[in-house]
Amino acid sequence: MFSWLFMLSACDAAGHAPAPSAPPPVAAAAAPEPAPTPAASSISGRLRAHDGSPLRSAAFTLYRNGFMKPVASEALAADGSFRVDVEPGSYVLSVAAVDHAQVVQNLLVNGPVEVEGNLGTYARPQSPEALQVNLQFLGPDHGPLAAESRTLARTPAGTYRLDLASRPKQAVQMRYQLGGGGGRTYNGPLADRYEPDGGGDYWSAVDLAGRDALELDLAALPPAGKPAQLEWRGEPPALRAVRLYRDAWQPRVSALQRSMLREDGNVLDPDATQKASMAALAAEALAEADAAASADERTLLRLAHLDLFVGHDDDADARERADWLLARVDPLDPRLGVFWNIHNLLARVLDTADETFAARAEAWLARSEAHPDPEVALGGLGLLLYRGRDRGLDARVAELYARVREPRFAGTYAAKHLAEQFDPDRTLQRGKPFPDFEFPALAAGAPPVVQADRRGRMYFVDLGDLVRPLRRRNARPPRRLRRHPRPRGRAGRRRPAQARPDRAAADRIRVRLHRSAPRRRPGLPRQALVDAVDARVRRPRRRGRHHGPLRLLGHPHRRPRRRHRHHHRGRRGPPRRTAAAHPRAGARRRDVRRRPRMTSHEA
Repeated sequence: MFSWLFMLSACDAAGHAPAPSAPPPVAAAAAPEPAPTPAASSISGRLRAHDGSPLRSAAFTLYRNGFMKPVASEALAADGSFRVDVEPGSYVLSVAAVDHAQVVQNLLVNGPVEVEGNLGTYARPQSPEALQVNLQFLGPDHGPLAAESRTLARTPAGTYRLDLASRPKQAVQMRYQLGGGGGRTYNGPLADRYEPDGGGDYWSAVDLAGRDALELDLAALPPAGKPAQLEWRGEPPALRAVRLYRDAWQPRVSALQRSMLREDGNVLDPDATQKASMAALAAEALAEADAAASADERTLLRLAHLDLFVGHDDDADARERADWLLARVDPLDPRLGVFWNIHNLLARVLDTADETFAARAEAWLARSEAHPDPEVALGGLGLLLYRGRDRGLDARVAELYARVREPRFAGTYAAKHLAEQFDPDRTLQRGKPFPDFEFPALAAGAPPVVQADRRGRMYFVDLGDLVRPLRRRNARPPRRLRRHPRPRGRAGRRRPAQARPDRAAADRIRVRLHRSAPRRRPGLPRQALVDAVDARVRRPRRRGRHHGPLRLLGHPHRRPRRRHRHHHRGRRGPPRRTAAAHPRAGARRRDVRRRPRMTSHEA
């Protein structure tokens, strides 16, 4: 719309002079040509089964990098298509499909991104003599009644018979999954319907009416170990090189890591031969990264190499990597959101670094606070917060935590974790009174466990879950918290615990929370040591000193799986053997933190 300007002549109030002749009309200015509309950012695709046929059932979930709630989570259309319009930024796309392996891909979106192709399948033994099956029995209201894990023997016909005679009387439905390699589970061959398990795979659900047993035939499943054949369009060429590099090296690294796992399936314990094999593999992968055509691509492939091998190098190599990182990597590069272990490397080196290196690293981290990806910015803020607290810089900590509370960080895992550690209004803090409590005792007829009965006695409160055995020191944390675990030593192993006479003498209270109970309040740690004199918190348990783990297993953005009653957190299957029953019992106890003996009621 254009405005016309009119010139008004001034008239003499006494003479009433005639109005001047009207000015010639002003020609309307030509409308400027509209600027070309930038391409809207979107993520879309069309996916098929391993053989090109339509998928039986599939769904996708899209997360903004580091955020707890998904941007979108929907079932794929009948033809396997999906589309989501998004804002530019870093995202994580996860696709789960019946009979097929989960796909998880980091994406930097600044325009339309498309994926098309066939999904792959999980690897599994071709003719296993025994088959692990995880079961859940459900009542009429679809609520869980019982959960268990069984090992089925192979019959002469090549099938596996699942006996249902011992099911709960109220059970009307059952859902099951087959155990696979690497801790994964997937749907079975026989089902009335399929239900997502929340972790990237599906349950096979069956109605129990008229069924006393199931005959499971693995030949009805698709062929095992089929690789995915996906074509991505719209990704930057340099990030395409990163994806291909990961796809080439990640399977080899994962296979070697599986051979390093202890029998509990959670802790890496490589021997000298395995360490040498991993070092040789890392050197080979680094040589390929350094052979890239451009300097920019070499930098990105080195960061991808860091993601794959950061937990397996020694201190000297880690310091060399960190020096290269500070000198060559721009902390504001928008592509940093697709890499996982940058802050973990700096945290590890800063533990023993000199003042000169620490100053360089802190300056780099301070610059990264302005990164457009909230996850990267919070990674830098988290490291600076911990370093400020370790040095007693209370004013600096308060200043940094005020930035964590900015609106752009709301809803992220990192902000939630840092609030539990640094929020001045958090529930448990050292030197403040422990809240009053009353827990019903587990033993029938036993009196409730109340705080008043423990006046004058030191006690240790440990919050756990009723649906699993109480966490052990070597237990793998849930996936939603794996970005912020307890400190680890080299190659992902837990650091040995130091002697804690005060904790050993404390009266331990184990509180098991039922699944239907409300979640813990924000800022409430899982463990707290309470003073014997004035019931003040002496030492809340810290979930981790540094922001971020050493990502040695799995993918950082996998959603948490539902665990079964008898499953140890971190894997599916029957309860693991105790250290005493393990063939390497002496070796396993080296870095296991023993819990103090119970001296009173177990709540």
